[in-house]
Amino acid sequence: MFDSGVEWLRETVPAPASLSAAELIDAMVALARVESAVTERKLAVIAELADQRIGEQCDAEQVGRWDCDGIGIAESEISAALTTARQHAGTLIALAWIHRFGCG
Repeated sequence: MFDSGVEWLRETVPAPASLSAAELIDAMVALARVESAVTERKLAVIAELADQRIGEQCDAEQVGRWDCDGIGIAESEISAALTTARQHAGTLIALAWIHRFGCG
């Protein structure tokens, strides 16, 4: 689904060896902006997946607590999708919620 975006990036940003120092700086700035936008979207997706799993697995009094099975399921799915440790996936969920709800 997102392969075209990766190809666009490769086509848009030339090989570093072909760039001058000033062009390398410009490329770094542009890539940092793209990276920020991608990270924002990734956190939004993570927050939504966690919210969906919690809604499917937790009753009203469990929502917001870390003993809810929905959080564990989301951590497992995220860690598998991103090939990272489950603990890291839990950290990403926390960051995603901080980003979504503006608390922290």
